[in-house]
Amino acid sequence: MSPVSGFADTHNHQFARFAFGGRVLWGSAAAADAELGSCRPEHGPHGLFDLPGNLSRILLRTGSITSLLGHRTDGAPDFPAWPRWHDLTHQAVPRSALKRAVDGGLRLLVMPAVNNELLGRLTRGAHYHDMAAADLQLRAAKQFEAMIDAEAGGPGRGWYRIVYTPEQARRTIGEGKLAVMLSIEVDGLFGDVIGPHSTAGELEAQVDRYHAMGVRHVFPIHLKNCAYGGTALATSLHWSRNSGPVSKANPPLSLPVYRMTTVARTADGYDYRGGHCNADGLTPLGETLIRLLMERGMVIEVDHMGARSRADVLRLTGAAGYPVVAGHAELLSLAGRGERSEFLLTDAEVTAIGRQGGVVAPKLRQLSVAAPGGLRGTAATFLTAYRRVRELLPDAPIPFGTDLNGFAGMPRPRPGEVPLDYPFTSPVTGAALDRGRLGSREFDINADGVAHVGMLPDFVSLLLRHGLSEEDARPMLDSALGYVRAWERAVEAR
Repeated sequence: MSPVSGFADTHNHQFARFAFGGRVLWGSAAAADAELGSCRPEHGPHGLFDLPGNLSRILLRTGSITSLLGHRTDGAPDFPAWPRWHDLTHQAVPRSALKRAVDGGLRLLVMPAVNNELLGRLTRGAHYHDMAAADLQLRAAKQFEAMIDAEAGGPGRGWYRIVYTPEQARRTIGEGKLAVMLSIEVDGLFGDVIGPHSTAGELEAQVDRYHAMGVRHVFPIHLKNCAYGGTALATSLHWSRNSGPVSKANPPLSLPVYRMTTVARTADGYDYRGGHCNADGLTPLGETLIRLLMERGMVIEVDHMGARSRADVLRLTGAAGYPVVAGHAELLSLAGRGERSEFLLTDAEVTAIGRQGGVVAPKLRQLSVAAPGGLRGTAATFLTAYRRVRELLPDAPIPFGTDLNGFAGMPRPRPGEVPLDYPFTSPVTGAALDRGRLGSREFDINADGVAHVGMLPDFVSLLLRHGLSEEDARPMLDSALGYVRAWERAVEAR
């Protein structure tokens, strides 16, 4: 096979330690393995204080009801308790593991600074406001870059490079280093300054401020309706204000946290909560935001948008020939019954994104794909989603979005499937990689699944073992430069 540029992770919350009030995710991304000790200071004895993690393992189907009884807190040196594929509240992007991923072919990382103010308030954490938390994470990325540079002998010499232009990204990838794009994914983008009645000038000042800080990839909408438009009705925290308290739109166990007006759209293929979707699209201020981002050549992310908001964005960007990105996507046409929410992309939306020169990156853990119970959330369901995107966009790059440190869980092991033999040869770098290590613990994808970022080369090689041909794998193995090409189109289209 001819040389490839390396693969991309288009959704990685490397510095989420500073999100949610700083009291949810344990462990610094900058720490050496030996410094990742017991999580007991934060999560309490037996992990009983880790309510977000213990409850999320149930809600996201990565654990059973016994998760509420807590978890082991041991960390370094032998890491018997975490990281794990089903763990959600311990650092999954530690420094040594990220370096192993780079050694195995990871060449581009989109790092969204993430937050949820509600969770920050519940944990009584500091800096829980969206933009304060985002600022901390953006600053942490630059400090991490400086630390890696210092270890390598000086500025610009390290393997972790924050990039501000497509040209810088191309050069970094060509040098075999990791190109990192800074992003923001919060519920209220610029929400400490911008509200529904803000002016276009006030919004432009905020866009320019964060552009100057290095942000090049933006989520206009996240988990709730905001000044820019409607979110996707897709979680148990969403509530239809125009439906009954117990109804198809508001089934038992749904909570009235994020309220919205909904309409039934079963004719469009949605069946989650009776096919209800958010009735709101982009607001006038939201349309202004999209135009401001396009004027600056910034990458626009359409994941988490409600169907109407996404249609509005595709209309605006399509008229300008401007690419957009779905960085941790799931597909409506593959979803099981009752799970077809508007968060999932329709085939028509995937095709439209590709037609505009954009990128659709399947989420690594594809839980919505209809499959027998033994296959759900494994490499097999990711491969199903990957092949569907390949079918719809035969000439497009296909990276993946891990959503590490983002309450998503990773692909789990599946006993009996074709194993990955160690050591294996990276299809990108040609390096021989044995089992990865954190401290004294070895990680084997056959037994551990994808436990942390360092196992991404193992996952890619496992897909090839599962029958993904070199030709079909190329859109993934060459996705780092593929993403950069989409970014270049955005800069040209402005």
